[in-house]
Amino acid sequence: MEDTLDLVSKHCGLQIRFFSACIDRNPNNWQTECLREKAQVTKCAQDNVAELKRVKEVCGGAIAAYRACLEANPGDPKTCVAQLRELYECHQTVAKTFTPPPGSPASV
Repeated sequence: MEDTLDLVSKHCGLQIRFFSACIDRNPNNWQTECLREKAQVTKCAQDNVAELKRVKEVCGGAIAAYRACLEANPGDPKTCVAQLRELYECHQTVAKTFTPPPGSPASV
């Protein structure tokens, strides 16, 4: 998972910095005030990190379960450790078998 995060950081560092700055400016309502910046990070990662596309395809159920748990337990994210573990394990399985397409940004 760390390798994937490194690729996102490498290819989307500017978008991540803008998102972080927005969160810093809006500590109490960043979830609504920083939607545009969050969407820009997501789009950049999807466009530039091929492994993330594959993770979304293969691990969609685990992603949805973790997201639903977080939304149902906004004050207690520790409740979602089992869902996070499932997502992590799915990602690790994808990462072990994933080969980026030749010439894709994630293979550079």
